[in-house]
Amino acid sequence: MDQVYDRAAADIDNIIGLEHVNTTIDDQRLGTLFYVVGLGFTRDPYMSVGDENMWINLGRQQFTCRRAANRRCCAGTWAWSFPISGS
Repeated sequence: MDQVYDRAAADIDNIIGLEHVNTTIDDQRLGTLFYVVGLGFTRDPYMSVGDENMWINLGRQQFTCRRAANRRCCAGTWAWSFPISGS
C-alpha cells in the first residue's frame, strides 16, 4: 500500500534554514559589536580577517558581512531562535 505524504502534518510554521546569507554593513566595528558581542555569534577566525569583509558563524549558518556604503535592504523580518540550555 502506498503511503501518502501529509504536508500539513510536517508543517512547522514556515521555518527556513539559511545556510549562507550575504549582507552589507556600513561600519564593521558596529557589525562586530552587534553580531559577536551583542548576539553572541562567532567570527570565523580563518576566513576574511581583514576589515573589508567578515564571516560570522551561528552554528551551521554563516553571514558574510561585506563593508559597503550602498546597502541593500531585504523586505521582511529576520528572526533567530535559540534553545535555552540548562533548564
